[in-house]
Amino acid sequence: METSKVYYARVRKEDIGYLRFLLEGYGEIGNLRTLDSVRGFVEFIISGDLEEEFLALIEGIRREVPVEFIDKPDGYVSLSDEVQEE
Repeated sequence: METSKVYYARVRKEDIGYLRFLLEGYGEIGNLRTLDSVRGFVEFIISGDLEEEFLALIEGIRREVPVEFIDKPDGYVSLSDEVQEE
């Protein structure tokens, strides 16, 4: 059974769409979900077996777009939380 890994990050509001575009361009690595566009909170849901590729991609992206990994923001529900409850 394939598992997913969740990362939370703070990014600039104006970079959310660009990050989504880049992540989708790499196929099956994962998805980006906006938690709070005003604060720039996003959730990356990564295919467990592609975590290393995701981290390498983010490292490259950081050369032009600030991405700060953070703990899960209080008061937000993760898609992974919703799946575990079912």
